[in-house]
Amino acid sequence: MLQLKWYHQFQFAGYYAAEAKGFYKEAGLNVVLQEGSPTRPPLEMVLSGRADFGVSDDDVLLARLRGQPTIVCAAIFQHSPYIIMARADGNVHKPSDLVGRRVMVASDQGAAQLKAMLIREGLPSGRVELVPHSWNLADLIEGRVDAVSAYRTVEPTQLRQAGVEPAIIQVNDYGVDFYGDTLFTHQPVVERDRQQVAAFIRASLRGWDYAMQHPGEMIDLILKMPGVKERGLKRENLEIEAREMRRLILPDVVEIGHMNLGRWDRMQQIFIETGLATKPINPADFVFQPDEPPIDRRLFWILGGVLAVAVITGGVALLWTLQLRRKVEHVTREIGRSEANLTALIENTTAAIWSVDRDLRYITFNSHFRRLIGESFSTAPAVGMSIGEVQPPERAGTRRKLYERALAGEHFITEAELPGARGPRIFEQSFSPIVSGGEVTGVTVFGFDITEQRKLEEQLRQSQKMDAIGQLAGGVAHDFNNLLMVIQGNASLALMADLPPEEARPVFQDILAATERAAALTGQLLAFSRRQPMQPRELEANTVVFEVTRMLERLIGEHIALATQLTPEPTPIHADTAMIEQVLLNLAVNARDAMPQGGRLTLATSLARGRERPGELPLNDELFIRIDVTDTGTGIAPEHLPHIFEPFFTTKEVGKGTGLGLATAFGIAQQHGGWLAVASAPGRGSTFSLFLPRHSPAPPAEAPIESAQTKAARGSETILVVEDEATVRAVVVHALKINGYRIFEAASGHAALELWENCGTEVDLLLTDMVMPGGVSGHELAQQLLAKKPDLKVIYTSGYSADVFRGDSVLPEHVAFLRKPYRAEELLATVRHTFDHANGA
Repeated sequence: MLQLKWYHQFQFAGYYAAEAKGFYKEAGLNVVLQEGSPTRPPLEMVLSGRADFGVSDDDVLLARLRGQPTIVCAAIFQHSPYIIMARADGNVHKPSDLVGRRVMVASDQGAAQLKAMLIREGLPSGRVELVPHSWNLADLIEGRVDAVSAYRTVEPTQLRQAGVEPAIIQVNDYGVDFYGDTLFTHQPVVERDRQQVAAFIRASLRGWDYAMQHPGEMIDLILKMPGVKERGLKRENLEIEAREMRRLILPDVVEIGHMNLGRWDRMQQIFIETGLATKPINPADFVFQPDEPPIDRRLFWILGGVLAVAVITGGVALLWTLQLRRKVEHVTREIGRSEANLTALIENTTAAIWSVDRDLRYITFNSHFRRLIGESFSTAPAVGMSIGEVQPPERAGTRRKLYERALAGEHFITEAELPGARGPRIFEQSFSPIVSGGEVTGVTVFGFDITEQRKLEEQLRQSQKMDAIGQLAGGVAHDFNNLLMVIQGNASLALMADLPPEEARPVFQDILAATERAAALTGQLLAFSRRQPMQPRELEANTVVFEVTRMLERLIGEHIALATQLTPEPTPIHADTAMIEQVLLNLAVNARDAMPQGGRLTLATSLARGRERPGELPLNDELFIRIDVTDTGTGIAPEHLPHIFEPFFTTKEVGKGTGLGLATAFGIAQQHGGWLAVASAPGRGSTFSLFLPRHSPAPPAEAPIESAQTKAARGSETILVVEDEATVRAVVVHALKINGYRIFEAASGHAALELWENCGTEVDLLLTDMVMPGGVSGHELAQQLLAKKPDLKVIYTSGYSADVFRGDSVLPEHVAFLRKPYRAEELLATVRHTFDHANGA
């Protein structure tokens, strides 16, 4: 029997896998997994003989130090999962904050580590009140205790789900870094059948390997276990637990179950230093060591015969030695010259070159690679070092997967980004297996710095965007003039005529509608022209196509008929709006150029299967969204089709095209996990098909603020309005004053700072434009005022979208932001919401 230390959850997934996949049965074992509970402490269950094995923690070592016959079999967690958890608003953020506080802790689960941390931190004995654990988070939430011992993989998520943000003290941050979730037994079990213990350990670790590689399958299994759903556990909880456990188990860095005698020795020294134990033990007696297989005595007879033959043949070999020596010396000289030539070639190339063996240890590299790694990670590589000793664990885990592909015999090229003194560098890396004697013995990698190439490509892509925007400008100006005519005409009519309310209302509704159309036009231009990294979000492909066609009407000209055929099926995708618009605009411009005498351009959406992917065998029947751009133009010659997506390939006249439009579109499709295909024939037009993975959208989140249609509540608070455009400021101030707010106003950041000296104590909220003249931006102004008044509420506003500022890491996600133009109702709703729900800047 294996006694788990708690109720069923992902924490024990490896043992579930060993049972479910038959690993225990294959080892000749019949294993019963017993769920844990507060009434079944694993240490007590094993020492009393009611269980053969158990899952526990440092108490296994402490019991051995106190004379109990415990034997540790494997350490599943390389770092302890135990934390001290408090409420974030409870002012408990470090060990010294625990003085005078009530802390719930279980004697067999993390208590020893907590006490060791307190003693090592020099905190007065008895000043922290330790009370028995109730295993009820309500005691912490409702303030009956100030902190609790907890598992970092479980309880923080449960606390957040209860609406309370946790504050976490990690024990290993204070010099107490223990193994966690250790598999153990006791001496009688080992003495009874040592080979059976070894088999049990091997099968269990095999289960853990499987569980780490198939977390989704294990979560499905756990959710079906008795009592799991009744305890409120959901898939989300188990997914978070599995993700957090990888940081503790480190399966991509060390072998699961790995233990180090030196680490156990350091752990016992901490117990002795803190007075929790007095006499050390020999860790080798505490850590289970499987017996070495017995030596077959027949080997001695075989070796004796071999030795006799060797003596006989030795004399003959000696005769040949003198004759062979000259040949060997000659070949050695030739090899030396070849190696010198090869070394010179490797050292003088501009590429970083390195090789690793099957254990991912460096076996050779050039000076360019050594310098590159040293600058990026501050650790110079050496022959024999593993990738995990040179690179951070997270990166080493990602790289391990690439090496494993090459070790499986695959040749491939990928890209990687490395940090550098002058910013990140992009490298194109070619992985090739090293084959010796028909077996793959290692991997060689060539890395080429393509950072400057990427910058040039980005500049060319931006140039293309600007060319397209230039062509759009005429159509946009025409539309804007029409919109301004609507606004001016209706506004002058309202001023000239004394209209009754029932006639004035439609006039102002027309003005509002025109301003919204103008805002949509500028929004499209901003989204298309801005330069920023890919920012994917949940979209409807049908909506993107519909919005793009509004721009295309101005772009392709009146001699081309534009049509859309949108599927009635939902078309959810996870994509960057501007990038997908760029692909469709590039395709539309090419189609327009292929129809100089006019024709028909059709944009259509439909559903497609992954088996349509060219040149690949589909692993599944994944569903894709397909967007077709079809023209009735001149078509593409068959000899050009294989090169159509190559960079700088173009069939246009010199000066009429860069040859990057389709290459850029192809790259964007790949960035989104899809692809671009073409079907064409001379004189029969062309169809370019963009395939994007169909996205399964998450449930919509509740809107953080009221919509503009919601009636805004009045208020009486004091607001400082900072806006450099006088007419805009006048509108905002008027809207706020007539709804009861008291207003101070300033035309710049500097003016606001001067005004603050006289009225700062009265101001409850700052409403500021982001971009203002005078050297003080809205964000800088807010930061200076928040330093003087931390509880000041802030609303930012700008003609740019919030993503532009958040993309540059200027604004955090949670701050209130109003994008111009906005209605008075939206302004008032945002102000009221900000007052009613305190925010930070």
